[in-house]
Amino acid sequence: MTDPQRPADERLKALAARLDIDLEAGPPSGDSLLVWQFVPMEAGLPGWRPERVRRLTIQDSPPMTRSSWVPAESSEDDVLLMLDTIECADAVDARAWLLRVLAGVQSTAIERPARAAPGDVAVGMPGGGMLAFTRANLVCVLRNGGRSVRPVSDTAGALDGWLAERPEPGGRVPPEIRRAEAGRAGPDGEVAIDIEAGEPADRAVWFKLVAPAGQLRLEERGPVYRPAQPGRPGTVRLYAVGPGGSAAQSIDIGGE
Repeated sequence: MTDPQRPADERLKALAARLDIDLEAGPPSGDSLLVWQFVPMEAGLPGWRPERVRRLTIQDSPPMTRSSWVPAESSEDDVLLMLDTIECADAVDARAWLLRVLAGVQSTAIERPARAAPGDVAVGMPGGGMLAFTRANLVCVLRNGGRSVRPVSDTAGALDGWLAERPEPGGRVPPEIRRAEAGRAGPDGEVAIDIEAGEPADRAVWFKLVAPAGQLRLEERGPVYRPAQPGRPGTVRLYAVGPGGSAAQSIDIGGE
């Protein structure tokens, strides 16, 4: 996958029309989900183990992670899975970034999968060697990086399920949520959420936030909650996910 650029708006609109992706649509129905500081882990990619994981900083782009994976129980040296993720502001922004990524694909064969596909929106290549999808504010692009081409659809489905699930707290070494607080509502009703968590072995931890009412959005200052109605109380469920387990805590959002 090439790094996402900003092609002309008309080119994006034409690609969106061909792939039947509605750029004007609002967020998905149901609970609002937000992924923050995402780190790919073996729990989300069963059957694979990481070879390399790195964060990328690209000017005018959201945070990106690029990782490569090899089969967990095989010595095949011609099999390699590549995973790129882009952490966008919200689900609407993720759709636009998905199109920017697809605009850089050097093929006109990309298409919407004919059968059930992961995520909110999914696009792939015939033969299953590449699949890109959005889940909430996250763009995920899976593709083959080795000489041996394998379909990535099953792995993409497992990753999407891991992103969307509400994990039960616990595990061998679960993270510790040290702080999870809602700030004071601003003039527009938005509330910043302050989060800090860690893991006993000091390994990476990522977060998912779920709001049954209202909308969640990621800004430079971190996660932000906007109530369905200004001043209306709400609750956000926070999950901290680490390689040894998960932790959860509810955050009450007070009204005016």
